[in-house]
Amino acid sequence: MRREFDFFDNEVITGELDALPSKDAAKLIALMNHYELAGLGDPAPAQIDDYGEGIKRIRHIKPDYQGRGLFYVGESSAGYQKLWLLTVYKKESQDVPKHILVRARERKALHEAMLKAEGEKRR
Repeated sequence: MRREFDFFDNEVITGELDALPSKDAAKLIALMNHYELAGLGDPAPAQIDDYGEGIKRIRHIKPDYQGRGLFYVGESSAGYQKLWLLTVYKKESQDVPKHILVRARERKALHEAMLKAEGEKRR
């Protein structure tokens, strides 16, 4: 299985990554790269948690690293997944704060509508 992360909005996600402590941003990016290459094997040290409505969280299994990312699988076919990073945030507690989940859901809906509109333009 090949996976590929992409940012739903480059400027927004880059700004959120820049807001993290540099060590945590670097570790989150390394985890994303690792998860892309892990295939069907154990994604450790990345931990993937499901938050419903297609939204998943990627984080390091060690709680010392504060960077977290919420993403969704935009397309999936045999042996391939396109993963859209919706938001990046610094850990505040064990669970994703409600306002972060709301933000991710809103961005997912906006992004899916944008992709649908682009697809219709191509027809």
